[in-house]
Amino acid sequence: MQTSRMPFNTRTNDTSILERLFISAQNTTNGQTALVNLFDYVDYTITNPATKAIIDKLEKQRAGAYKVFYHLKSKAWKELQASKKILLDIVDKHNLINAEINETMLSLKSFEKGYITTNNNNEHHLESYLFEICKNLRQNTQQDYVAQFVDPNKRPHNVFGNFTFSQSLALFDSEAHRIERLKKIEMWHCWYTLKFIPEVSRVNFDEIVNLKANSQEEAKYLFDFLYLREEIDRDKPYDHYKDDLTKYKDCLTRLHNYFIQQLSSPVNMASLQETESHKLSFYPADGLAEYRSARYTFGAGTKGGELLNFLFDSKNSPLELKYFQDRCNQKIRVEKYKFKKDKDISDTISYIKAMLKVKKGEYFPLYKKGKCFIWEER
Repeated sequence: MQTSRMPFNTRTNDTSILERLFISAQNTTNGQTALVNLFDYVDYTITNPATKAIIDKLEKQRAGAYKVFYHLKSKAWKELQASKKILLDIVDKHNLINAEINETMLSLKSFEKGYITTNNNNEHHLESYLFEICKNLRQNTQQDYVAQFVDPNKRPHNVFGNFTFSQSLALFDSEAHRIERLKKIEMWHCWYTLKFIPEVSRVNFDEIVNLKANSQEEAKYLFDFLYLREEIDRDKPYDHYKDDLTKYKDCLTRLHNYFIQQLSSPVNMASLQETESHKLSFYPADGLAEYRSARYTFGAGTKGGELLNFLFDSKNSPLELKYFQDRCNQKIRVEKYKFKKDKDISDTISYIKAMLKVKKGEYFPLYKKGKCFIWEER
């Protein structure tokens, strides 16, 4: 990733300190010095109230981007666990175990106890064990026992069997690809790349096992930097870790420019007041929505109520039709109001705007963005 620094004029102590720390971090090729300078920069931004407020905003943006991801991750995991129970019960009840299945089941138990780590997500790793068991049964002409897991419409076809253990896993994969695309452009990814530097830098080698992350996704950021630290601590040649170190410096450049931009921009009160006046408030407990002076209650089980509930939980995340179908349709009581195409969602947003007396041409935070729909909260 090629990056360039943004020129700026600063009158504040905060930006002056950031500038000095940034220059120190960028102007060294010595591994140990680079780690110390990265630590100094990130540690300062965490402890300085002005930059901490910006960081809090970035973390909220990341949380919003991951809402659907974590919902589908949890749903897929529950479905896989349910399929695992059914499959193992079949193997046990009909005494279908053989040497290969026994080996797979032993590996599965080790995986569930945390003895096996993988670069894949846990959902796909669990699926692979279930697939191996079903494949083995099919190869031993015992396919009737696993017929309930076969999906003839699954794409792409697998020569060993179109086994499906979670209907949500494909949606989860699609959402995971969306997250990977966002990482290339969103500033929160740069922050999370650097976020764990102080924590990892402070622990001794024998304390590494005590490092904790809130999720498998956050753990990758943490252990990526731990790997770089270990490479440098072992006095490996600079060329050995140059590319990894460059990744952190590139993220630092983007984040630094963003901090300076945020700290240097004067607060425009008129703009803030205008944004506040266009704020849509929603209270999921009773379905009450407020916009300017208008109020309207969208009941649970209605198209308006379920759309607002879903978007309220996923603010600032562009979502395609399939996610509304997955989350909303099962809750909408009347069949004709379920979301079958994009127009159904657009019509529902128009209905919400009409009930809240939104004027024609007036900004409203619910809208279609490309092929997606979003509740954008500024």
